[in-house]
Amino acid sequence: MPKFRIVLLLAAGLLPAIAVGSVLTAGPVAAQQSVTDTRALYDRLLRLERDLQDVQRSVYQGGGQAQSLASGAGQAPSGASLNATDAARISLRLDQIEQSLRDMTGQVERLQFEVRQANQQLENFRADTDYRLRELEGTGGGSRQVSQAPQAAAQTQTPQLTPPPTEKPLSAAQQASIGTLGAVSAGAAASTSGAAPRQLATPSTGLPEGGPDQAYKYAMSFLRQRDYAAAETAFSQFLEQYGDTNLAGNAQYWLGETYYVREQYQDAARAFLTGYQQYASSPKAPDSLLKLGITLAALGQTQDACLTLAEVPRTFPNAPQSVKARAEQERSRAGCV
Repeated sequence: MPKFRIVLLLAAGLLPAIAVGSVLTAGPVAAQQSVTDTRALYDRLLRLERDLQDVQRSVYQGGGQAQSLASGAGQAPSGASLNATDAARISLRLDQIEQSLRDMTGQVERLQFEVRQANQQLENFRADTDYRLRELEGTGGGSRQVSQAPQAAAQTQTPQLTPPPTEKPLSAAQQASIGTLGAVSAGAAASTSGAAPRQLATPSTGLPEGGPDQAYKYAMSFLRQRDYAAAETAFSQFLEQYGDTNLAGNAQYWLGETYYVREQYQDAARAFLTGYQQYASSPKAPDSLLKLGITLAALGQTQDACLTLAEVPRTFPNAPQSVKARAEQERSRAGCV
């Protein structure tokens, strides 16, 4: 008999913790429903415990007043010994209590599973949000601390662009170089990045004077305004003039982003591959490799995408945790083995 009481007390102790976890991780409606269900389970456990105590008193007394646990049953005569009918009734009630306890255990386990799922979803959301904030704010390294250029200056210096030509698909050689990232030569990278050059109109004002820092801020100002075509031109000009500076890797990455957000995935793949191969020491190199894998998945090249995403933690073991978590998340989304 005591084992039922122990299990009941343990189960009752789990329920308040589950209720708290559910309220913290679920939405308002789901949390209210979870609390209601938990309270109902807790009340049932209390009732079962009281019934079990009655059964224990009836059995251990061996006679006296044995309370009937069946609905509508009367009381046993005072001083009478426990007869076969009472014993059968008690045995039946014990079976019912055991079944109810098994049901309770199943419901508790289900609630625990739902809490674990909600915690995992919350962790994935937090990692994804952290990664996106790092991309937007550029806080992943010292060279990525960029202040926003004055909006007025950006508006007066907006490049005048011509429509880009039709995208050219990646060649078989380029796709092969992407599929074997660890052994790609510098010549292959140059061939990939220059396979389909885009004809861009030169802005009438060009990049501002003041060196690479001012030019980089100028290009970033268009990106923050979501003027991706102008940002493409500005970053391309930056790479032509300041391709040997420590900001070149950042500029190459953001050039790829200007293509990616406009779903120009062929150009985006070339830009990200160049950022990974030619600027491997840049703080943005892990991001370039990550976005290369995501872009290949968008192009339907799932096998190459899986190989690329798996390369992120191996090639850059010291990359930010948010980058490695995003790579694993994208591998799961792509169905990588």
